[in-house]
Amino acid sequence: MGEIKKSGYDTAIKLTDQIARTIWSVYTALLATNAFLLSFAAFVAPILSGGSALARLVGLLGALICIAWFLITMRNFDYFKYYFAWARKYEEEAFGDDVTMIRSGESFARGNEVNDLGASIRFRWGSRLFRVEWLVYVVIISFLSIYGYLIVIGQ
Repeated sequence: MGEIKKSGYDTAIKLTDQIARTIWSVYTALLATNAFLLSFAAFVAPILSGGSALARLVGLLGALICIAWFLITMRNFDYFKYYFAWARKYEEEAFGDDVTMIRSGESFARGNEVNDLGASIRFRWGSRLFRVEWLVYVVIISFLSIYGYLIVIGQ
């Protein structure tokens, strides 16, 4: 039974790693896509006649991409939390108090001191100010705001 729990732990860790890579791959791809769209709107639309309609079209397309990006990101971070919850569960069941890295990591991420390594460590103050997930949403909402401006103003 212990080997099954260790296997479950390993699987949860691998899935956590996989979804983390997915989160950042999606982020990178959609950040580049949005940068391209805004560059296109900024440089090409004013040159063309009817640039106002083109700017609105880019704004609409960008807004749709941002909404999809937001939903994809939310779903991926939910899976990330889910897999980590399984890793914590299996870590405790498979290793007891001998291995507590994932369980202590949760406390560490919340800004608490962790003493498992023989020394007390804690996130620095700047690391505790925000969650990376929320910063990703801020970036998405920033792009969405710019696209909203393009839709309304069309310039």
